[in-house]
Amino acid sequence: MNRFKDSKIFLSYAYGILIVLIFYNIYLRGYLRDYSIYNLKFFYILNLLIFPSIILLYLFLKFNFKKLKSILFLLLIFLSFLNLTICYKAKKEIKEYEYGMINSVKLISLKESYMGKIYFYRDDCPACKVLTEKIKWCNKKGKEKILMYNTNSDLKNKRKIIKKYNISTVPIVINIDKYGNVKDITTEIIKKLNNI
Repeated sequence: MNRFKDSKIFLSYAYGILIVLIFYNIYLRGYLRDYSIYNLKFFYILNLLIFPSIILLYLFLKFNFKKLKSILFLLLIFLSFLNLTICYKAKKEIKEYEYGMINSVKLISLKESYMGKIYFYRDDCPACKVLTEKIKWCNKKGKEKILMYNTNSDLKNKRKIIKKYNISTVPIVINIDKYGNVKDITTEIIKKLNNI
């Protein structure tokens, strides 16, 4: 009887913590949605499992259905793992956003009206490394972000991107004006960053 009471208390607390974790993830999702960074829709659909599991928890606590205990523990473990995964991915995306990193899907779908700077680099390029760190630092501190795209990150869309922005070499920083004209401003950016 005492073990049953202990497991009731444990499950009640565990599900309470899980609900707090889900609300925290909803907050992160809202933060990410504002910047259209990451699509976590699939994870949130899976999180709907919390509702049937809370009904099962209620039945377990109210009517002592001991058979539900193992199902509840499995659901709790699964949902906890799911929410920790969401947390990890969301925080990673927030960090990448702070540095101005952009993925190929977002880069391809940039509207024609987009005005701003895009930095193209390769993570294995020695000439890119110093410039990449400086741009990351400036993106985190400054108001204007230079979008950063690693050409090694997605080989599938690489050709589309190279063609769209007429990239011949890396590192390169381009500026897109309000008329959609693309201009190589790498030299200007390097001079500006060296003066900081």
